[in-house]
Amino acid sequence: MNGALVVVAPRPGTPDALVGSLPAAERDRAGALHGDRRAEYIGGRVLARELLAGELGCPPRDVPIVVDDAGRPGVAGPDPAAGVSFSLAHAGGLIAVAVSRAGDVGVDLEPDDRRPTALPWSCSPAERAWLAGRPPGERPAAFTRLWTRKEACVKARGTGIRHRLADVHCGPYPAGRWRDVWWRDVWVADGFCAAVAITTGRDGFDVRLRHTTLTGRIR
Repeated sequence: MNGALVVVAPRPGTPDALVGSLPAAERDRAGALHGDRRAEYIGGRVLARELLAGELGCPPRDVPIVVDDAGRPGVAGPDPAAGVSFSLAHAGGLIAVAVSRAGDVGVDLEPDDRRPTALPWSCSPAERAWLAGRPPGERPAAFTRLWTRKEACVKARGTGIRHRLADVHCGPYPAGRWRDVWWRDVWVADGFCAAVAITTGRDGFDVRLRHTTLTGRIR
């Protein structure tokens, strides 16, 4: 896998039908959640386990998923850096899981109507100038594209959004590089923005996109 596989599924409407396939620790975590958050958690873990099981050649329940101190999920093993990485995102009723062997991967998706807020924290001066030059009706989608690129990058580096996203300069381009992370936009559904980033990727790295439901086979 020279790039990333991204699989997108709708949030499950009946998560209780899926939760039994998870290991005990994840079932306990799901039991502490409610409503959409519970459905997103269960759906994301089920989808991630199905994809990782195909990469690792083991049953989904046996995939050794761990979570580090920063809350970043990963796959345990004797040499994780040489193995497979994955990232999850959910918003607006969709769940996305990215899997890669090319490097640490990050994925983000958002409905494309996110209002530009906290701009000094979230956007660099050049990005704020670019947004100001967009017609007012285009600014929410333009801001959302910037946001998903930045969040994919910080997920790939394992830092999350603990620091100012203004320091993560991506700009108005559909692909690019920030520090040691290459990123690119990905279409997942109408009305959404999404991006994928890989730490050891390269400009133009491959992204394979698939859509599925959590009651059927990935296609």
